[in-house]
Amino acid sequence: MSQIAVKAIKEKGCNRKARFVITLPFGVTREFISKCKKAGFIDSPKHTQAGLLYLKMGTVILTGALCVKRVSATCSDESDCENKINSVVKLLNGIV
Repeated sequence: MSQIAVKAIKEKGCNRKARFVITLPFGVTREFISKCKKAGFIDSPKHTQAGLLYLKMGTVILTGALCVKRVSATCSDESDCENKINSVVKLLNGIV
């Protein structure tokens, strides 16, 4: 079983929010999204139908595209964001 790699990078732009990049051991699939939903994530079916990933767990939002290994993770609440992302990564490691 492969572990998920997480790398923190600063986004260039007006808000200067921290953005985290999660690298999966495989490209995002509809089956992966379905497993995430069973684990408690909330998805956006219209995004999935359009070939995009949009999953939410608490204040953590995962976005990306189907078939791509790299997923962006942000927090809608910036307090303790890194720990929240790490908790989501632990959950994702249980899925992959």
